[in-house]
Amino acid sequence: AAPVEQMERYVKGEVCGRGADGTVKMATLTEAGRHYHQQRLAATGKRCREDFGNLTVAIKKIRAVCFRNPQAGLKVEALREVKILKHLSLDNEGGAGRPHAHVVSLLDVFIHKQHSLKLVFNYLPIHLQHVLDSRRCQLTPDMIKGFAAQLLRGIAYLHSQQVPCEALAN
Repeated sequence: AAPVEQMERYVKGEVCGRGADGTVKMATLTEAGRHYHQQRLAATGKRCREDFGNLTVAIKKIRAVCFRNPQAGLKVEALREVKILKHLSLDNEGGAGRPHAHVVSLLDVFIHKQHSLKLVFNYLPIHLQHVLDSRRCQLTPDMIKGFAAQLLRGIAYLHSQQVPCEALAN
């Protein structure tokens, strides 16, 4: 069988976020995408908390090429982000090799149309920024303590994996 193009693994949905580096869109896996991720996982011999049968993902598009000099290659910041996320990802033989409940999982990464990098994550329908931006949600002291505890657990895990502090700002 011919190899499947990377974007053919996903059916893109609506934009669910925008940032300085690019946009994030929701997507679902196609049959080819489910097959790809199941094969990749089986090759590692590791277990996954994701159910690839009905997985919604978030695809972050990063403008990864320097605008002033496209021939210079990928931006260092983009490469650093991918390196750290791959180290923490499920399928990395030399890295953590297991997902953490308080750190997003990188499921796939590829270059798209020569000028952008696509990072595929598990989709989180609600995250802390949505809660903080919402005017409908009044944060209670217990909620604040809970969010702080989750953040600290995630940061502690990143430190245990030797992720440098300057990388946490991204």
